[in-house]
Amino acid sequence: MGDLVRRLGVGGVLYVPRNGFFGGLCILWKTGLQVVLLSSSSGHIHAQVTFPNSFVTRITRFYGHPNLI
Repeated sequence: MGDLVRRLGVGGVLYVPRNGFFGGLCILWKTGLQVVLLSSSSGHIHAQVTFPNSFVTRITRFYGHPNLI
């Protein structure tokens, strides 16, 4: 993951490793944003993002099969 981040020239990365053949999530962001991990699992990442103008928001990204409950 480190080589990819360096080649893309992004400001930061949050990474949740895969579990066997499943999962594996990452969020990449540009320089200037502050991103704080709030929670994560093999199926999600939840983070708080602060922009340079002090605007704060939260994002959640999911990974999983859409037909599983």
